[in-house]
Amino acid sequence: AALLQALLWWLATCPFEVLLIDPLAPRPFSARQPAEAAMWLASPLGDGRNLAGRVDAEELAKLRAALREGLTTLTNSPSMFWREAEDRWYEYRDRVYRSQPVPYLGPLPPLPTKAPPPLPPRGLGVAMAGFVAAAAPVAGAAAGVASAAVAGSDDMETIFGRFCGFWYDA
Repeated sequence: AALLQALLWWLATCPFEVLLIDPLAPRPFSARQPAEAAMWLASPLGDGRNLAGRVDAEELAKLRAALREGLTTLTNSPSMFWREAEDRWYEYRDRVYRSQPVPYLGPLPPLPTKAPPPLPPRGLGVAMAGFVAAAAPVAGAAAGVASAAVAGSDDMETIFGRFCGFWYDA
């Protein structure tokens, strides 16, 4: 619970307005100039797109308020926090999640004759592992706890994603 408290606190107080978040970079969090976007989450494709482009200042304030509320509940009444989290898990248990359909743009170009170099590992599990590893020292968590959290990043991805409602209904 201490690592989750540290994570919620860090997310609720994180200055997203001046951070560039690139989970696949050697340093996932780097400084950026405040711009039109309240939050910048770099696309793992390296094409310069902001995956958090629809998050405006109002949505960021709502996200922070929800994180603070979760942190307060976890701190003051852990049993209530976990009961509510379990209720949310049951609510989402039988749902099916899938990405938006990609429009057909015609036939694909032929494959290159020479194989491209392998890509680094990607995915939310890898990103969460990097995020937890980067967030733990900031939040003051012990290195041993951070190592355990990185090992269980798939579980953390599921817990954090479902708690915050990052999936879209199919």
